[in-house]
Amino acid sequence: MVLRRTCSILASIFLLASCSKEAGVVLHVDLGALRNEESSFFDYFDKVEIIPLDDAYQLSNGQYSEPQYLAVTDSFIFVLDEKSMRLVSFDADGKFIREVARRGNAGNEYTLAYGIQADEEGQVRLLDPRGTLYTYNSAGSFVGKDRIDGMVAVHKFIEGDWGTLLFTSSAENPLCVWRDGEAQPLRYSPAFDLKKQFNAAFPFVTIDGEVCYYEGLTGKIYTIDFEKGKTSIKYSWDFGRWNADLTKTTGPQYDFLKSLQNEFYDSVFPFLNILSVDGILIADVLFQGREHTIIVEPASGAACCIDTFSEGIRLKVSTERDGVLYQIVEPESLPEFINPKVLDQENRMKYEAVIAGSQSNPVLLKYHGFSARFFHRIR
Repeated sequence: MVLRRTCSILASIFLLASCSKEAGVVLHVDLGALRNEESSFFDYFDKVEIIPLDDAYQLSNGQYSEPQYLAVTDSFIFVLDEKSMRLVSFDADGKFIREVARRGNAGNEYTLAYGIQADEEGQVRLLDPRGTLYTYNSAGSFVGKDRIDGMVAVHKFIEGDWGTLLFTSSAENPLCVWRDGEAQPLRYSPAFDLKKQFNAAFPFVTIDGEVCYYEGLTGKIYTIDFEKGKTSIKYSWDFGRWNADLTKTTGPQYDFLKSLQNEFYDSVFPFLNILSVDGILIADVLFQGREHTIIVEPASGAACCIDTFSEGIRLKVSTERDGVLYQIVEPESLPEFINPKVLDQENRMKYEAVIAGSQSNPVLLKYHGFSARFFHRIR
């Protein structure tokens, strides 16, 4: 039975007044009350904008919904083509600009690419997991590269004024900060074995300007003290009877995929992505065999659980920038995420053109007005 995507704000949902070193602030979410109520797309957004990515450059069919393959600024859209390993850029309207970089053996080329990030000037950083960060400018020219020495393999990265936070395959120090040409390992408080965690495609979330790491299994969010080189728990989750029993994940023969269909089917498990917009947490999770979006505002405890809006469409977002949410989907999947009834005339025409088969490249969805709508709803 297909669940309706359900939303509700409950005054009875609250946060623990006290924090503990083991749990941080506990976010209580009553799925029993939330999952059976409907809400409209317009309860959470002013509008959605459709941006077809120009077919002048043919992207391979790939996992573009993963946040590490998409970077957005006010002027540019960067997509890392997962299969061809080419980095391409589009303007804000989706018009193809250029191929920025590709795999190869030249000094400005890379062997593999695991993720990208861009700044407002259009400068983009690309991670080669062998331990090199490549930099290209908005014109597509190679700027330079930084070699991260001493790393076995680097899988994820996020940058800030304090340096670059890396998630690596190091058995001893998988999470570290790289700055001034050196890697500084982080200490964990409370201690946990990071290597045994299921880690999301992009296990970092920025909350009110503060970069945090989150566990894929539990959704626990850790703050990072970059000066002292240690982590501490900021938030943890409590879903009551739908909490996952993580003792079942131990053992060398643990079958993750099988567990999702059996012992974890009725649990919130795992966390696939967590974003934060104006302090509001947006978590993409698996629950009862489907992806759900759980939204919590920690200060008030207001929450919602979204499966399907009353318009019959799903919500899944990859990334955010300046309060705007983004998702990239293949053309054939567009009706799953967009009902033309929620579109203005301009975007309805774009929708109809895509559905008619005029588009082969992915489509970028741009959601506006989230935080204002959400705060208005809970007041």
